[in-house]
Amino acid sequence: MRPDRHLVETDSKYKQGKLPPAPNHLAMSIIDRCLRSLPQLLILLLLAALVLVFIQAWKAGAPPSLGEPPLSSSPAPVDIAASYDVIVVSSEPEGIATAVSASRNGARTLLLSERETVGGLMTAGMLNLIDVDRGYLWRLTTRGIFLEFHRQVGGSPFDVERGTRVFERMLAREELLTVVRPVEDMVPLMQGNTVSGVGFTYQGQTLQVTAGRVIDATPDGDIAAAAGAPFTFGQEDYGREGTMAATLVMHFSGVDWNGVRRAAREETFGQARVLLDYGRGFARLFDVYEPSDPNMRLRGFNITRQGDGTVLINALLIYGLDPLDPVAKAEAYERAQAETKHVLAFLRREFPGFEQAEIASYPEMLYIRESRHILGEYVLDITDVMENRDFPDRVVIGTYPVDVQAARQGEFGYVVGNPVQYSVPFRCLVPLDVENLLVVGRAASFTSLAAGSARVIPVGMATGQAAGVAAVYSIDHGISLREIAQAPDGPHIRAIQETLAEQGAYLKPFRLEPDYARHPAYPAARECMRLGLINAGYKDDFGFEVPTTHLEFANVLTAALNRAKALDRLPALANVRYPLDVPAKPITPPEATQMVLWITGTAADVQTAWELALDKGLVPPQLAQGNKNAPLTRGDVYIWTVHVLDRLQDNK
Repeated sequence: MRPDRHLVETDSKYKQGKLPPAPNHLAMSIIDRCLRSLPQLLILLLLAALVLVFIQAWKAGAPPSLGEPPLSSSPAPVDIAASYDVIVVSSEPEGIATAVSASRNGARTLLLSERETVGGLMTAGMLNLIDVDRGYLWRLTTRGIFLEFHRQVGGSPFDVERGTRVFERMLAREELLTVVRPVEDMVPLMQGNTVSGVGFTYQGQTLQVTAGRVIDATPDGDIAAAAGAPFTFGQEDYGREGTMAATLVMHFSGVDWNGVRRAAREETFGQARVLLDYGRGFARLFDVYEPSDPNMRLRGFNITRQGDGTVLINALLIYGLDPLDPVAKAEAYERAQAETKHVLAFLRREFPGFEQAEIASYPEMLYIRESRHILGEYVLDITDVMENRDFPDRVVIGTYPVDVQAARQGEFGYVVGNPVQYSVPFRCLVPLDVENLLVVGRAASFTSLAAGSARVIPVGMATGQAAGVAAVYSIDHGISLREIAQAPDGPHIRAIQETLAEQGAYLKPFRLEPDYARHPAYPAARECMRLGLINAGYKDDFGFEVPTTHLEFANVLTAALNRAKALDRLPALANVRYPLDVPAKPITPPEATQMVLWITGTAADVQTAWELALDKGLVPPQLAQGNKNAPLTRGDVYIWTVHVLDRLQDNK
């Protein structure tokens, strides 16, 4: 961090025009100055030492010169074995980490790649910013195979071409690993509810290959779903339809990077920061840019400069896409290409540095943030994430903020909160109802809101490494994956954790209770959080003591009731009415009771609403005895909302 100001010592007597110290006092003056400057000198020495450490670390971690990678050649169909120890489906970064992990632990491993280019979202999708997980005391928590990749590409952002070479080299170095690409029509081979292998089409032939264990690394959990594992889709688990917006990364040439720096410095489109080859901000683009496609929007930029001078921009949001519909995805991809041209025309006119820009290329694939959430032996919940929960069967430690992108036009993305760190239990990788299968990456067993953090690629690659170790361990010890999962503090999971730690994973136990969890209103807030009603931001500001308004009270309560109804928690409530008058001014308890009654179907004036709501049990006991003229706080809104939900659910 750079200091905000420079501290410069001055001689006040000199500034006043007085003479310097007399010669016989000069030595004492020098000693006095040194003593007074000792703290600053110590700080300077410390900073110098830190700079030296940073330089040495940078030199040690500087990416090596790769040259052309030895490609892991794809075999002819006749050369593919009939059986392997482990089959990994998908060459997304998570699948690569999984396959490398399994092969390093002694398993004959088959990696099935859905495209010729390996690396998926990071290479074919050109998403070259890595959301690195740093937890308590700024420790990097996703290490192991992910950290190998991170160091070899030179950190974040990385050059996409270099990223492809690094992935190819990682695969080619594993003697026990066979990579087959591209394959189509991948389906699980089933014996009852046990996955015994994978069938697929390759070079025009249909092949069936068996395996000791199968690991699903597809972004959508395709193999698990086809095998019969239960799942939720998108945001339905908290009573909403749809999924987070998708994106097509934009790739431009001819951009003057100095112009981008100038736009950031002058705040042409709002606050922004450009450092070396990375910039972010320009949030006013969301309001200024007029899309040609009604289901698209331009948000603030994540913009990076590649080694060849081209730039990549993650900013184009695509709403309303069904990520499980191949036709819809193809159509959205074409529409996003057309919108990219419209964006370019706008940037040429309005954005400094883009005057001569051209479209350099289009990524091979869309960036899909959300689709299926496979249900496993444990479902990681948003409260687990926000309460920094640790689990005995931890296989990954995540830290990323809970970043929820908008699902439709007219909405804004938001950050539920910013955990210090939380662990992902092995149970999240073991799907219900299906044997012999693990699921890694964003389709693993996370609620939609928890996936706002756990969906990031470093966490996904770490789950892949853990799955590779666990799959081989289970084969070697003749124990099922479910048996391991159902003893989360047993000897098998401890042995898997020890192996992961030996191979670079960071899995130290921890206990970190956040301060906000001690607030009296937090138990109610955590239930509102599960319904997607909390936006605490990067600073975890729940605003428990902030006075609330009619508008906020109405929005929180109606949203909670509607989402609870969608989850069939309130079947007796016929409908939810939005109140007629919702001014943005403080609301008192009697006014709140009138609103509660109206929303749930009873009209009453403010003079009679209080007693009527008390009779119906719609006033929280802890708020019934307080000052009726004092404005309610946001914490009170959460308490009142959860009380009404509980009361109406009791009466269903």
